[in-house]
Amino acid sequence: MEDILQQILGELKEIKEGQTRIEKKLDSVHDNTAKITGNITETNMKIDKISDDVDFLKHKEHQTEEDLFKLKKNLQIIK
Repeated sequence: MEDILQQILGELKEIKEGQTRIEKKLDSVHDNTAKITGNITETNMKIDKISDDVDFLKHKEHQTEEDLFKLKKNLQIIK
């Protein structure tokens, strides 16, 4: 009877140690997930900024093309 009790207590100890290892791994996964989420958020913000910059450059290019067209048109009138 005593041997069975010791065996059960030994197995219970192993289960608790296994649970502790699993909890540590889970904490590590949670921390890494938080870091990755932060990196994704930062990356998305940078992509949004780049997208805005590209849109602005396209707008400025269009304005420049219009200005060039008007200048060329005025030059033709003067000639």
